[in-house]
Amino acid sequence: MGCPFKCKVPCGTLIAAFILIGMLSGCISYEYSRQIVGVNIEDPGDNYPLGTTTIADVLATLGAPDDVFSLDNKDLLVYQRSLLQESGLSIGIPIFDVATGGGIDISASGTLTRYDVLSFFFDTQGMLEDVIFEKGTDRPYLKTLFP
Repeated sequence: MGCPFKCKVPCGTLIAAFILIGMLSGCISYEYSRQIVGVNIEDPGDNYPLGTTTIADVLATLGAPDDVFSLDNKDLLVYQRSLLQESGLSIGIPIFDVATGGGIDISASGTLTRYDVLSFFFDTQGMLEDVIFEKGTDRPYLKTLFP
């Protein structure tokens, strides 16, 4: 008995092609997430002159800091914003699902974290000694101070 569909390609070849396409077709997924923690931090420029700015001045303009440290009896106020971006690509190919119950999974992912940091160093009288600003660094603040 011949092919009931009267096609020029043998039916066995068509059936094999459909099975192969079914085995190779898989699932492709892409995931992207972004998370921001903290308030926007800008370059302070000359807004906080050394020797005349007090802790009260900084707190009045910027509000509560993210961290407060005491180093050698000096105060350190740290304002930090972090931006976390994650992305991932996954391709699943169920080529062996029929025979073995397993498939091939190919995936790749990446994470990028950037920190904006503004730090104020005050002497024992509460006067500003130094200001450090870093935009888009890949290290959190304390690792920036002590590499």
